[in-house]
Amino acid sequence: MKERYRETFDEVHASERLREEVRNMKVTEQNVRRLRMPAALVAALVLLVVLAGTVAAVTAGVPGTIREWFTREWTALSGEAMPQEQLSLIQELTQPVGVSDTNSGMTVTLDSVTVGQNMLWVLLKVSGTYEAEEAWLYHFADAEMDLDLESNAVSAPGIWSMDYAYQGLAEDGTLTMLARFCVDAGMGSLQEGGQVTLRLDDLMCSDTVALRGEWTIPFRLEPVEDQEILTLEELTVPAVDLDTGEQGTVTLYDVRISATELQFVRAAEDQRWRELFPTLVLEDGTQVCSTGGTSGFLDEAHTQWGSVFYWQLPVDMDHVTSIRFRDEVFSLR
Repeated sequence: MKERYRETFDEVHASERLREEVRNMKVTEQNVRRLRMPAALVAALVLLVVLAGTVAAVTAGVPGTIREWFTREWTALSGEAMPQEQLSLIQELTQPVGVSDTNSGMTVTLDSVTVGQNMLWVLLKVSGTYEAEEAWLYHFADAEMDLDLESNAVSAPGIWSMDYAYQGLAEDGTLTMLARFCVDAGMGSLQEGGQVTLRLDDLMCSDTVALRGEWTIPFRLEPVEDQEILTLEELTVPAVDLDTGEQGTVTLYDVRISATELQFVRAAEDQRWRELFPTLVLEDGTQVCSTGGTSGFLDEAHTQWGSVFYWQLPVDMDHVTSIRFRDEVFSLR
């Protein structure tokens, strides 16, 4: 099974109340995706991140490893050092890659990945010299990912998203980017393993091309041991109508909650309703929210609207007690 995906920001909703909607996708019926993020939109997206206070830094010192990023996130959420169970989970899901490509005098290295069911954190290192004050503005104009997974499952039409957790200079001065890719459940689980090819086009600084080129990085995802998944047949949760702003509820079906993401399906006529702020609640009171994801039709007939939303960091499911949507809390144990 092989599917091609391209990054898109066709439809943007950038209100403060629902700023995570800036990465929602429009989905076509084609299997081959050739969808691009408008370069002029990047500055606005980065500004949203800055105003929300979620940029890691605009000076040297962003995390140089995925583990360091997740450790910082955990400490910010809980106020405590990350416990050994969490560290062990992240180590289990993280794989070194170390594959590079050089074009136009610049080398891009895929340092490592953290693999979820339908979520992939990708740590990139970029050669060259950059001003610390501008390093957070760098990104790639376009990204394409070819997936050839071990599963023989038939693919759904395909929904996906890509964004950046952070960009900046690590302590050693290397331009470092942590990208997040989210694909639909019709692909089967990424944790099954398989061959992946990542293609990146044109290094941008805000909305200006800094260097034209294409970098191709093939690598293999190794299979990951099965992770616990909590399932619910249905769940009625607080939601907002994206067209009118009306507050109400929406019923989610086939709900699947894993260490890395939340998946569910809703009726096609309910696609305009957005569930409010899904958050995992742990036994010590720590809350880990969803920070992005993707939604789209899961079938050719366009009767099922599916969503995949990823957590801020992988979570040890043994310590999860409930899931919260705005003020409504639903027990999972």
